[in-house]
Amino acid sequence: MLYAAGRRASAAMEQLAGTTMATDTALFTVGRYRLLRNALIALFAAALLAGVVAIETRSFDPGTTDHRFSNVRLVTDGSAVSGATSMIERTNEGIDIEMSTSGLPRGHIVVLRAIVFNHPENCRHGTGELRCGSEDVADPAVEGSVIFVAANQTRNTGSVKFSNQLRTADKTRVDSGSGLTNPHQADVHLIVMDHGPAIANLFSDQMTTLGGGCQDS
Repeated sequence: MLYAAGRRASAAMEQLAGTTMATDTALFTVGRYRLLRNALIALFAAALLAGVVAIETRSFDPGTTDHRFSNVRLVTDGSAVSGATSMIERTNEGIDIEMSTSGLPRGHIVVLRAIVFNHPENCRHGTGELRCGSEDVADPAVEGSVIFVAANQTRNTGSVKFSNQLRTADKTRVDSGSGLTNPHQADVHLIVMDHGPAIANLFSDQMTTLGGGCQDS
């Protein structure tokens, strides 16, 4: 299961840690997407980390801008990925996201998706530090949504960087649900998915969609 935290915000990042991990990695489902269970998780976000996994519960003023940084951690043992960082900034208009990590398969297309829980106070399936779980996405009271954030291709180092925005007025990259509607209070799980090596006739889909180049089974 995902290992992340979130009182007012959380970000999770999930990805293949290499070819060997792919062979024995358990799968679970969010909507119609299969996500890899053994993965890298980014633990961060506005009003989140103090120390290791302490959650801040203070109120956040919607009239201001708030941004926080955090490490990227292995979901299996919580250890930090060397040199990997993540940042989220919340404003009245939306959320700005920056993330960099390493240890990915070289030359692969990797996609960053956001699972947004606009009203996490209504979630009922959170585990550990997570207020919300995959079963909460379809709950109308939670107003869950799956959004394509960005894509990139790893190079010889196996490293990748992402930078993009989620805006309340922009629904063009929303795959399910109504998108981001509550930028200051939503829990946001950021997940990195491996789409495999670049495929010539599928490259555009791999770089612009959540399921491009992936096969359902």
